[in-house]
Amino acid sequence: ITEKDMPLLDEVVAKEVEVFRGFETKNMAVPPGSQTLFHLQHIQMWTKLRPYYHQVLEEASKLFDLHVYTMGERGYAEEMVKLLDPDKSFFGDHIVSKNDSTSNSVKDLDVLIGTEKSVLILDDSPKVWHRHRANVLEVERYHFFPSSLKHFHIRGKCLLERKNDENSKFGPLASVLKVLKEIHKEYFSNTEPGETDVREILKARKKRVLAGCNICFGKMFPEGGAPEHLERHPLWKLSEEFGAVCTRLLDDGVTHVVSSTDIALGQTAKAVVVKPQWIYASAYHFARAREERYRPQEKARDNKG
Repeated sequence: ITEKDMPLLDEVVAKEVEVFRGFETKNMAVPPGSQTLFHLQHIQMWTKLRPYYHQVLEEASKLFDLHVYTMGERGYAEEMVKLLDPDKSFFGDHIVSKNDSTSNSVKDLDVLIGTEKSVLILDDSPKVWHRHRANVLEVERYHFFPSSLKHFHIRGKCLLERKNDENSKFGPLASVLKVLKEIHKEYFSNTEPGETDVREILKARKKRVLAGCNICFGKMFPEGGAPEHLERHPLWKLSEEFGAVCTRLLDDGVTHVVSSTDIALGQTAKAVVVKPQWIYASAYHFARAREERYRPQEKARDNKG
């Protein structure tokens, strides 16, 4: 099951991107069938399909029965699916929209045929799957348009403003496809696949990503915070979900110190200091990210006196 929007595409109201004509012209001058930027005039929207989306759908459709699940209206969902799958070779008519769901606020597998232990969910918002979080393979959001960053209160420039796009071979979708294939292979390696629980396979695969990492969060959390409070922090929980051991105590057992600002924090324990983004990158790509790409800048020191 895949959510229709930010895992595979991004969209924006047409009037918000009129200034970016350069990328539009460049993108339209591509071979037939390769277009990824669309101006849907009848609904006044621009839609950008994510690099590598077609390869993911093509390969995944050979291994899985694919469905689209969205909390949007059916008419809108069908418009987006036409772009992703114009000949219905991947999804067919398997679209679950707001009109079909049993709830307006959460997503649930009760509207689909199949057992929980055989379903994988690709979504950028695991929290909407209250009863099925263990089935979710979280996909990094695709922030192509400026409004996407604004909606999630993220600072910086979007891909369009940078006149750039994700790398097809090394982007998040390539990592997702690799993991899907791994899970499928392990699921059917059992002589009785029906007895296998895909949730346990996914859980074990996540644990391998940061296995062996002892993470101290440095100044990420308020001083004096109660341990039970710290353990509920999303970054702490994500680290543990992907196999790390988390602590606030900086000692010789710590391998990584997470801090946004101070590279000196890890010197006494000979640990590697990384930004919080290192954890997210590792989780989204299901592989331990290279630490040197996520080193914070060292604070300027006062050498007076």
